[in-house]
Amino acid sequence: MLHIAQGGYQSSIDYMRGAGVSSHFIISTAGGVAQLVDLDHSAWANGLHWVGERAQLPQGYPWLGPGWYCPHEHKVTPTWESITPGINPNLQTISIEHAGFTSKAVPAIQRAALIQLLRWLGRQYPELLPWVPGRTLIRHADIDPVDKAFCPGTGFDMATIADAANVPLPPAEAWQRVWARRGIDLPAHQIGWAIPQLYKYHFTELGACVESEHYLANGQVSVAVFEHGLIYFLKSTGRAYLGPSFVQPIGASDVA
Repeated sequence: MLHIAQGGYQSSIDYMRGAGVSSHFIISTAGGVAQLVDLDHSAWANGLHWVGERAQLPQGYPWLGPGWYCPHEHKVTPTWESITPGINPNLQTISIEHAGFTSKAVPAIQRAALIQLLRWLGRQYPELLPWVPGRTLIRHADIDPVDKAFCPGTGFDMATIADAANVPLPPAEAWQRVWARRGIDLPAHQIGWAIPQLYKYHFTELGACVESEHYLANGQVSVAVFEHGLIYFLKSTGRAYLGPSFVQPIGASDVA
């Protein structure tokens, strides 16, 4: 979810610290990127209250019927199609703040930094791809069109940003052929699993599979080994991660 800070880079970081709010990332007008919250944790920048009945209404809020209420006590109608009634949007989103103001143009270097960040996030979370405005790439205005209609502003052409961030992948057959080059095929039912989905972004540097995915620690961890590195999956986070690279390529006999 994209935001505009309505302020400078450091002053916005200082404000968030003092106000008890946060964002996963903030991008300066000079293109600098700072990560403020670990991606395994929720940032607090997109809060809405889901109210199903009057008794659930936060104290002091006017009762306007069941639905979403923003921190400014207004009832809002999000346009984001993936919002889930009853779940705080902070728990479902990655927040990216941008130093600057709605009334000012977005510097090209800041936009380029955003695109690079989105490409990186796509490699970490392949399930977010392709970036689609209104679905996996959204504005603060998409969940709060009343008080945050300006956020992040007209300087962010969501379609153009999504197109630039969606780096075309090689044909699926290419990475699967490399995976199987040493005789270890990837079963069709495993193609959508986390390790293969991360591998297809890194197959050129990882090389062929030399040991297929196997489980450790009573199924809490699984690992697949490749010629030049490994990928492991943590059940606790539901994510796959790149492991260390190997200086010398290895074969099946090295991991037997």
